[in-house]
Amino acid sequence: MRCSSLPEIWLAGISQPLTWQPLVGYGKPLKNRVKRGFSELRQACILALGNMLMFKLIALWSSPKAEDLSAFETAYTNVHARLARALPNLAGLETIRLGEGLEGAAPDYHRVAIMSWADKAAFERDGLTPEWTALRTDAGQMLERFGVSLNSSMGEDA
Repeated sequence: MRCSSLPEIWLAGISQPLTWQPLVGYGKPLKNRVKRGFSELRQACILALGNMLMFKLIALWSSPKAEDLSAFETAYTNVHARLARALPNLAGLETIRLGEGLEGAAPDYHRVAIMSWADKAAFERDGLTPEWTALRTDAGQMLERFGVSLNSSMGEDA
């Protein structure tokens, strides 16, 4: 079994992809051994992903009008974020709803999305997929429907 977040995860100093081998012994039922083995693999995958330099896209959404807030949130969480998660090469997606600015000021943005790929090539491959087209189309529809703006920038972890 390989880590499911990325097709291949290489750990520093290890020349083979991270795999899980069935646990034997311990005098416990097989079900518990398999469950524990998967849990350990999942933790190793999370640690490996956390230590990798990733290529990221940061999307900053402006605030919708007060009367559109509920509809915007529904469209964002139920449609847009799900479309983003469907990207085949996406390694991670973090969405943040901002509630306040620094030192009590109003927030500059309403929503932030941080999308992560293993590298720029993985991002570029996603840019050629029908899932990317659907995501971009939905973003355009949200801009028109809610009168919000969307600013984005990309780069690698440093």
